[in-house]
Amino acid sequence: GEPILIGNVTTSIPGIDFSTGPAMMDAYFQCVNDNGGINGRTVEATIIGVNPVGTDSSDAACVELTEDEDVFATMGFFNGDAPNCVVGTHQTALIGGSMTPERLAQACPVSL
Repeated sequence: GEPILIGNVTTSIPGIDFSTGPAMMDAYFQCVNDNGGINGRTVEATIIGVNPVGTDSSDAACVELTEDEDVFATMGFFNGDAPNCVVGTHQTALIGGSMTPERLAQACPVSL
């Protein structure tokens, strides 16, 4: 079947080495794929680095992952209200970011 597309957002600050995070993600998904994937489907991860200062790079990562890459789900670091871009605007699953009652209401407009 078609691969499952996952987006991962990781911290990226000029001059500081954060390469272990993306390397761990690559190794994890390689292990998943080497062991048959998920129900026979491989996982393809797109990893994007964002600067935690401000929300511009988080917003750009959201658009790239949800519109350009059309991922099934995203995970990782999102700053400020950037999770709203993923779950609210683009109706894409998100693992990570800070959850508030307001963000939960936007992501899941039905009462639970």
